[in-house]
Amino acid sequence: FQIEHTHKGHPGFLLGERSKTGFAHFGLVAFAVKNTPGFLLLVALALSLGIARWRGPWTPSAVLLLGLVVSVFAATSLGRVQIGERYLLPMYAPLIVLISWAASTAFNARWVWTALVVALALHVGPTVLQARHGFLPYFNLLAGGREGGHRFLLDSSLDWGQDLPRLAQWMRREHVPQVQ
Repeated sequence: FQIEHTHKGHPGFLLGERSKTGFAHFGLVAFAVKNTPGFLLLVALALSLGIARWRGPWTPSAVLLLGLVVSVFAATSLGRVQIGERYLLPMYAPLIVLISWAASTAFNARWVWTALVVALALHVGPTVLQARHGFLPYFNLLAGGREGGHRFLLDSSLDWGQDLPRLAQWMRREHVPQVQ
């Protein structure tokens, strides 16, 4: 089923456009709007530290982790079934380890400590503020928050039916017999 589904493609949506064959920039947009500002800052920090060490000793483990991140990102971006940010999920574990590795290479620098504290605050703060609305519809300020996210991504990046119980309560309260 998955092979046939991938071959046929799936109707998708990105930035107001529709496609049955996907978008090359899907992974980049999904990553940019579905992550907290703090996590994006940590990725930028890791990239800058990694680029600074490009000529320095990259461990085989770091190269492998980077390969995993790039492979998942490329597969998601080149795939014909782009129905949610969840297809990027396999890259987060190696990416977090890479962030840790990059930060540890310059841990003695004061600016790294400051950047880590700021990034963690920018990660935790929006997450806590969003928690009462559920985590799935989270979109960062680049997307206009959860109210603006639908302009960037739809489908399971936005909703998995998590609000159906609340909808049922509203329907009973407002005497709405059915919805489509």
